Amino acid sequence: MKRIGKLTKYKVLCNTLDVLIKNNIDNRFNDIQEKFNRRESETIQELLSVIDELLESTQDYDTIAYLKVYKKRLEKII
Repeated sequence: MKRIGKLTKYKVLCNTLDVLIKNNIDNRFNDIQEKFNRRESETIQELLSVIDELLESTQDYDTIAYLKVYKKRLEKII
């Protein structure tokens, strides 16, 4: 009987540890994903500002058309 009681306590302890570990991993993954999304957004903003500068400085109609397409695609991501 004592062995069964110890095994039950051990099983409960293991289950509790599994939940804690899973929650910790989920939290860390969410933190990493949030940092990545923030960096991705910052990078896209930088690209958009570069495209705006290029649009102001170029006179080639083909280049302007390509830049506008890229700008629209990037804006959809955000």
